[in-house]
Amino acid sequence: MTFSVYGPQNEFTNALVTEFGKLAKTALATTIEELQTQNAANIIAVTPFHDNVPMSFGKKVLRVVRTDTHDKLQNNGTYYVVGRVNIREAAQIVVKRFVGFESSKSCVICPSSMVIDTPLAVFTVPLELSSEPSLKKVITVSSKPKELKEIKKQKFAVRVPRKKLSLSLPRYNVRRSLIFLLIFIIWFFSLPYVLLIVSGACSYTAIKTLPNRNSVMTSPLLRCGQVSALGANTLLNFSPLKSSGNLPQFMYDASQLALEASSIYKGLPTLTIDALTAVTPDLYKLSRDIAILSSRTDEIAQISSLSRELPFFLHHSSLFQVLAAAASQSPDLLGKQEPKTYLVLLQNNMELRPTGGFIGSFLLVDVDNGEVTAQKIYDVYDADGQLTGFVKPPEAIVNYLGEASWHLRDSNWDPDFEISAKRAVWFLDKSLNRKVDGVIGVDLEVLRTLIQQLGSIEVPDYGGTLTADNFYSTIQSEVHKEFFPGSRKKSNYLTAVFNAVLSKLNKEGSRNTISLLTGIIKNLDSRDIQFYSTNDVLQSEFNKAGIAGAVSVNSLGFVEANVGVNKANQYIERAGSWKLEKEGSGTIAVTGKLEFTNTAQSASDETRYRVYLRTFAPKGSVLESLRINVGGVMQAIVPEKETLPQREQEGAFFELKAGEKALVTVSWSCPPATDISLWKQGGVLPYPISVSVLTGGPSRQYNTTFGQDEHIEL
Repeated sequence: MTFSVYGPQNEFTNALVTEFGKLAKTALATTIEELQTQNAANIIAVTPFHDNVPMSFGKKVLRVVRTDTHDKLQNNGTYYVVGRVNIREAAQIVVKRFVGFESSKSCVICPSSMVIDTPLAVFTVPLELSSEPSLKKVITVSSKPKELKEIKKQKFAVRVPRKKLSLSLPRYNVRRSLIFLLIFIIWFFSLPYVLLIVSGACSYTAIKTLPNRNSVMTSPLLRCGQVSALGANTLLNFSPLKSSGNLPQFMYDASQLALEASSIYKGLPTLTIDALTAVTPDLYKLSRDIAILSSRTDEIAQISSLSRELPFFLHHSSLFQVLAAAASQSPDLLGKQEPKTYLVLLQNNMELRPTGGFIGSFLLVDVDNGEVTAQKIYDVYDADGQLTGFVKPPEAIVNYLGEASWHLRDSNWDPDFEISAKRAVWFLDKSLNRKVDGVIGVDLEVLRTLIQQLGSIEVPDYGGTLTADNFYSTIQSEVHKEFFPGSRKKSNYLTAVFNAVLSKLNKEGSRNTISLLTGIIKNLDSRDIQFYSTNDVLQSEFNKAGIAGAVSVNSLGFVEANVGVNKANQYIERAGSWKLEKEGSGTIAVTGKLEFTNTAQSASDETRYRVYLRTFAPKGSVLESLRINVGGVMQAIVPEKETLPQREQEGAFFELKAGEKALVTVSWSCPPATDISLWKQGGVLPYPISVSVLTGGPSRQYNTTFGQDEHIEL
């Protein structure tokens, strides 16, 4: 902001320069050339020069007329300084009026002893040489003629009469119009994104309320999210900004599917056979629609930073197909025609075995016409003790476990869960004469997930509290304390834990449903939960969803078996790397490394990790080398080859004492393929790996946490 006072140099113009100079840069211009040179944004033209001021857009001009008479004062945007007023105070009034909100209105500045009959606003100041030096400034604002009397007060007075409604059009204010236009443009362009945020917030809140069947807010929130997304989509169609792409439509479709899911969920107050059969068509439609939505990867990537749950569930859209298939098969699965029995293998991954852990106990659940009629936990040795006859075990079980015969407790020797589950079913039939219709394998990581989400669990009659930190040591202490062959202590305690978890789920599950489901799905990804069903339709869906624990034809990886008859896996940490390089012939050269660290503080039989390690690759692969270095010493091993119809597999045994490290390096030459899947073993905690892929084009190298199968395109 700059000022030019345009007029002859005198006491009044100098006073104006002084007063305006207190606000911003101000200069006096006595000629038109000086005025143009100064190029100030604000011009105060003092008569007789004001009629010649050059007008230009953007400049603010004030005309000040000094006159000795008050006759013929016009309302034309001019400040009239009448008579011999106090110049300094008159200049101050000019400044205050000009920089204030009434700067465009005319006014009269006159001595306080004068009476002015004019429609203009009148400001009175003392005379320049007043005989009454104590006279104070009196300001009277008037919109109509009014006689002013001499006022001798210590404080000035302001009178602002109420303005009458005028039918005249206001002066067009370009600056104000531009501001309003700018505000409208900003509002118009930002509104779609505000609506998108509202849509996401409503949908997220609705998902949080969904576990409560009685919530009256779920549907309104989802509809709010739907309407907001629709509004954002409509506005963006008229907007040149297309950065959101199809995100509004995606949010609209997601809200619509959430409404469908909510309707299905609330329509299933109980999981009866008839209710499940009735919602089967809706579940199939929902699963197909979710699969389509999950294919829109660009939109999912856009919302991943705002919502973790929605992209996570969409990436597991195949699980909705499993639910639909289970509902369609519910008459068979829930025993409408004949009772069904299901086997749950309780695998202790602190004593790691190929499908997740040593089978120390198992649960049998009987279902008849949709109702659970019996459930009982067994110690595995109760069943193994009733097995008659001899079953030849694999050579590694004979050589490293010292078992002359094969039993249920070692039935999960194959890393493919379907193969091991069928073997467990066979052993159970031969030992307890019980036929089962499906098998579920779970390890201790599932219990850890439940405790983390539900909170600590009290175990009645045993006086213990299970937490995510102490649950394993507490269970081990209870089941082994005063244990003897034939004792029911182990199964009784595990039954008490199982019932306590179910009770906690009934009380607290609805409060943590989303986080609980997220944790369980991660357990599925990590093979801590695996399924096998004798129902072919359902088993097919298990395989498609990747929860059947299968070893696919293009799988590559390591599988461990703790053969030390101890719980040493609680001390083992891992880190790995894989390098895949496509050669000129199309074959794939693979080098894998797996480092083990035994973190136990004291050396004993309980902390020594005796492991039979196998590595496998797609059918037709050739093992180039298998080297094991323990504590800096290279082991002398001869890989033990197994002939399998699905894959090539070779193994070796080594020991790792407390405080030691071991490095296993394997090299495979694999047949040509378009993709490879790095297989993750159930019961193994996630560990860091690095992956390097060389295919002749741009190389890829990245680090990740190995918590589930890693699929690599070649």
